[in-house]
Amino acid sequence: MRTSRFFWLCAWAASLVIFQGSWAQSGPEQPSEKTLGTQPQQQAPLYSSMPYLTCFEAAAERYALPPSLLMAVAIVESGLDPMAVSSANALGLMQIKWPITAKHLDVAPREALFDPCTNIDAGARYLRELLDRRNRQNAAKPLHLTLASYRLGPSGFDASAPLPTTARNYIQAIAKQKSLLDLAQPSVSLVQPSRRPNTCSLAELSNMAMSTHHPAERAEQASAWLRARAGICELPTLLAIRNSLPLWLGTGLNGDLVAFIGQQITLRVNQ
Repeated sequence: MRTSRFFWLCAWAASLVIFQGSWAQSGPEQPSEKTLGTQPQQQAPLYSSMPYLTCFEAAAERYALPPSLLMAVAIVESGLDPMAVSSANALGLMQIKWPITAKHLDVAPREALFDPCTNIDAGARYLRELLDRRNRQNAAKPLHLTLASYRLGPSGFDASAPLPTTARNYIQAIAKQKSLLDLAQPSVSLVQPSRRPNTCSLAELSNMAMSTHHPAERAEQASAWLRARAGICELPTLLAIRNSLPLWLGTGLNGDLVAFIGQQITLRVNQ
């Protein structure tokens, strides 16, 4: 009698341990929709282990944006779920709204937005468009207004008034994820003295410029990179760099660097 009771108690304890371990691993079931604020945000993985890394980097290169910014938007918007669909019919990794925003970006049919690279490219293109619009308006904190526009729509808030709480929380969430990704991102080496650089990559300059939070250091690194590559950067790349430096360097951008880029652009135009 005592022996059978002992074995019964052991079996019950073992089943309890198994159940608790299974619950801790799986956790509560999450909602299927990926709407910001309705579920815990996914923590950024290491930069090198990010899903769809080549898609993010290609889009970042194409639209002169930091890849970590695109990744952070995807983490906050969809939790990196390429099949995510929100209650507002926003689709995929970057939550491109169907049909209005998708058609504006010439993405069709609807199913195309479930392709990770297509969706990332569309989101990056839209961010670039919104950022260029804010830069043309000489807006203060153009990136903040760009992200607010991405979240609420270009006309979904008054840019001259304090941002709505929803937009501020959204910007803060993206900044947090981007910061974690930047810390985990492989550092970009400065110019090696033993060999002359042979590439002029927007993504490389963006990564380096955003690798430190100190404005003076960002400006110094960007200046060294640009002066080493001035002879090999083509005109479209120089124009993209000129337009992106206010975002990348912020208060670190100085008149000497702006003048240097202007001189290089003039040289290419007159060639």
